[in-house]
Amino acid sequence: MINPVATEMTQAQVLGEMKAYQKQHQDSTFTAAEKAELTQLMKDLEGGKFTKEAAHKKFKELIERSRARREKYVAAEMSEEKRHTVPEKSGKEMDKIEAERQRLKGLREPENKERTQLAKKMGHNNPDKVDRAALAEQRRLGNAKDVDAFEKADKKYKELGTELTGESEKLGMHAAEDFARSKGGVDFYKGAPGKAGTLDLVKLKPGNPPTLIICEAKGGSSTLGTRAIGGQDYQQGRPEYLEWMLKNDKDFHKAAEEHGLLQRIKNRELPVEYYLVTASGGRNVTVREFKK
Repeated sequence: MINPVATEMTQAQVLGEMKAYQKQHQDSTFTAAEKAELTQLMKDLEGGKFTKEAAHKKFKELIERSRARREKYVAAEMSEEKRHTVPEKSGKEMDKIEAERQRLKGLREPENKERTQLAKKMGHNNPDKVDRAALAEQRRLGNAKDVDAFEKADKKYKELGTELTGESEKLGMHAAEDFARSKGGVDFYKGAPGKAGTLDLVKLKPGNPPTLIICEAKGGSSTLGTRAIGGQDYQQGRPEYLEWMLKNDKDFHKAAEEHGLLQRIKNRELPVEYYLVTASGGRNVTVREFKK
């Protein structure tokens, strides 16, 4: 049987898929060896060493190997969960964000129902598992109308999901900001939303020496991620993960330099408090401290 990818995707599209994945994922999910393998694979495809079908197959195999490796990450150790009560002013802002989250969830529901029904009609129980190859095969079988309807619902569902993620990030950041202030922290550094390789939030508690209050801010159903460091994956909150971030977050370095503290941070002269702050919905905020 002809591989649907071969009939539906051009070489440029296969290469584009690889480049998009490289840009979006490789900094946090790939080891140095995997990054090099993907770069070489793209060069080999462009140079004609592999057909687009063979290159695409190798690309998918690389992703699966990387995913399997990441499942063996070293988990963070944390204290018992404690509730954090937000003041009324912060609470009102979080209520607004939560209302928008619920609105987006309501809009996503019918789109998800539609794409799920269409996926089942095409022989797939999970709409998230319906890939380009599966859709191409359905077109070959004469089911273009169902494919078009699925793609429309799936696109809308994912666009709303992106908006929902943004609102959830706002919720988590509001909670983290309020918690860090309650610990005596003042403004120091806040990472750009959704930007890989940056700390979420760092406040500075005045003192001699001052203390860095670092928060991993999570909103909605967001969970701790992982990063490949030296061939091993570490979960956010691990000392190895924090060490990597403190060394490599250039935006954080700029803020530290502006405060005249960069060298002292590099020399590990400042005490650090590291927390997971989670806002699962509305004003429901919990905090756990990462163990060193």
